[in-house]
Amino acid sequence: KRHRTCRRGRLSVLELWVLVKGIFKGVTGVVVDQIKGARSGGLTGFAKGIGTGLLGVVSKPTAGVIDLASNTLEGIGNTANLLDQGSIQPSRKARQPRYIAEKGMRMYSEEDAIAQAVFVASSVTKNSR
Repeated sequence: KRHRTCRRGRLSVLELWVLVKGIFKGVTGVVVDQIKGARSGGLTGFAKGIGTGLLGVVSKPTAGVIDLASNTLEGIGNTANLLDQGSIQPSRKARQPRYIAEKGMRMYSEEDAIAQAVFVASSVTKNSR
Protein backbone atom coordinates (compact mmCIF):
# COMPACT_ATOMS: atom_id res chain seq x y z
CA LYS A 1 0.00 0.00 0.00
CA ARG A 2 1.62 3.23 -1.13
CA HIS A 3 1.19 6.56 0.63
CA ARG A 4 1.31 9.91 -1.09
CA THR A 5 4.11 11.09 1.19
CA CYS A 6 6.70 9.14 -0.88
CA ARG A 7 7.01 11.57 -3.79
CA ARG A 8 10.80 11.70 -4.06
CA GLY A 9 11.33 15.40 -4.68
CA ARG A 10 8.22 16.26 -6.66
CA LEU A 11 6.07 19.23 -5.68
CA SER A 12 2.46 18.47 -4.96
CA VAL A 13 -0.29 20.56 -6.50
CA LEU A 14 -1.19 21.91 -3.05
CA GLU A 15 2.38 23.02 -2.32
CA LEU A 16 2.65 24.71 -5.69
CA TRP A 17 -0.73 26.39 -5.16
CA VAL A 18 0.41 27.81 -1.77
CA LEU A 19 3.49 29.28 -3.43
CA VAL A 20 1.56 30.78 -6.36
CA LYS A 21 -1.12 32.17 -4.02
CA GLY A 22 1.51 33.89 -1.85
CA ILE A 23 3.15 35.52 -4.87
CA PHE A 24 -0.24 36.55 -6.32
CA LYS A 25 -1.40 38.10 -3.03
CA GLY A 26 1.85 40.02 -2.72
CA VAL A 27 1.67 41.48 -6.22
CA THR A 28 -2.05 42.29 -6.17
CA GLY A 29 -1.79 43.65 -2.62
CA VAL A 30 -0.02 46.76 -3.92
CA VAL A 31 -3.19 47.89 -5.69
CA VAL A 32 -5.82 46.31 -3.44
CA ASP A 33 -4.39 47.69 -0.18
CA GLN A 34 -4.35 51.22 -1.59
CA ILE A 35 -8.00 51.00 -2.61
CA LYS A 36 -9.06 49.51 0.74
CA GLY A 37 -7.11 52.19 2.59
CA ALA A 38 -8.62 55.01 0.52
CA ARG A 39 -12.16 53.70 1.12
CA SER A 40 -11.71 53.37 4.86
CA GLY A 41 -9.47 56.35 5.67
CA GLY A 42 -9.43 58.73 2.72
CA LEU A 43 -6.06 60.19 1.78
CA THR A 44 -4.40 58.97 4.99
CA GLY A 45 -5.77 55.47 4.41
CA PHE A 46 -4.51 55.61 0.82
CA ALA A 47 -0.99 56.42 2.08
CA LYS A 48 -1.17 53.59 4.61
CA GLY A 49 -2.38 51.30 1.82
CA ILE A 50 0.68 52.14 -0.24
CA GLY A 51 2.89 51.23 2.73
CA THR A 52 1.13 47.97 3.50
CA GLY A 53 0.96 47.08 -0.20
CA LEU A 54 4.71 47.57 -0.68
CA LEU A 55 5.42 45.63 2.49
CA GLY A 56 3.15 42.85 1.25
CA VAL A 57 5.08 42.62 -2.04
CA VAL A 58 8.03 41.31 -0.04
CA SER A 59 6.37 39.54 2.87
CA LYS A 60 3.59 37.56 1.14
CA PRO A 61 5.76 35.82 -1.50
CA THR A 62 8.32 35.15 1.23
CA ALA A 63 5.57 33.59 3.35
CA GLY A 64 4.58 31.46 0.34
CA VAL A 65 8.14 30.17 -0.05
CA ILE A 66 8.36 29.45 3.69
CA ASP A 67 5.01 27.59 3.58
CA LEU A 68 6.29 25.57 0.62
CA ALA A 69 9.47 24.62 2.49
CA SER A 70 7.49 23.84 5.64
CA ASN A 71 5.03 21.57 3.82
CA THR A 72 7.86 19.80 2.00
CA LEU A 73 9.78 19.18 5.22
CA GLU A 74 6.60 17.99 6.92
CA GLY A 75 6.10 15.45 4.12
CA ILE A 76 9.69 14.24 4.47
CA GLY A 77 9.22 13.88 8.23
CA ASN A 78 5.96 11.98 7.78
CA THR A 79 7.61 9.62 5.31
CA ALA A 80 10.47 8.96 7.72
CA ASN A 81 8.01 8.26 10.54
CA LEU A 82 6.02 5.86 8.37
CA LEU A 83 9.20 4.03 7.36
CA ASP A 84 10.23 3.74 11.03
CA GLN A 85 6.82 2.39 12.02
CA GLY A 86 6.87 -0.13 9.19
CA SER A 87 3.66 1.29 7.69
CA ILE A 88 5.34 1.58 4.31
CA GLN A 89 8.22 -0.36 2.82
CA PRO A 90 11.02 1.17 0.78
CA SER A 91 10.78 0.33 -2.90
CA ARG A 92 12.50 -2.83 -4.08
CA LYS A 93 13.61 -4.04 -7.46
CA ALA A 94 10.67 -5.33 -9.44
CA ARG A 95 12.79 -7.93 -11.23
CA GLN A 96 16.33 -9.23 -11.58
CA PRO A 97 18.74 -7.41 -13.89
CA ARG A 98 18.49 -8.44 -17.55
CA TYR A 99 20.74 -11.22 -18.79
CA ILE A 100 22.79 -10.08 -21.78
CA ALA A 101 24.19 -12.94 -23.85
CA GLU A 102 27.29 -12.77 -26.02
CA LYS A 103 25.05 -12.47 -29.08
CA GLY A 104 23.46 -9.32 -27.71
CA MET A 105 20.34 -8.33 -25.87
CA ARG A 106 17.24 -10.49 -26.10
CA MET A 107 13.73 -10.16 -24.78
CA TYR A 108 13.61 -10.21 -20.96
CA SER A 109 13.43 -13.69 -19.49
CA GLU A 110 12.99 -14.10 -15.75
CA GLU A 111 14.56 -17.59 -15.89
CA ASP A 112 17.71 -16.26 -17.60
CA ALA A 113 17.93 -13.39 -15.14
CA ILE A 114 17.64 -15.69 -12.11
CA ALA A 115 20.20 -18.10 -13.58
CA GLN A 116 22.63 -15.23 -14.10
CA ALA A 117 22.05 -13.98 -10.54
CA VAL A 118 22.77 -17.45 -9.14
CA PHE A 119 25.89 -17.77 -11.33
CA VAL A 120 27.21 -14.35 -10.27
CA ALA A 121 26.50 -15.06 -6.60
CA SER A 122 28.31 -18.42 -6.78
CA SER A 123 31.35 -16.93 -8.56
CA VAL A 124 31.56 -14.14 -5.97
CA THR A 125 31.46 -16.75 -3.19
CA LYS A 126 34.24 -18.81 -4.84
CA ASN A 127 36.45 -15.72 -5.32
CA SER A 128 36.06 -14.57 -1.73
CA ARG A 129 37.45 -17.88 -0.30
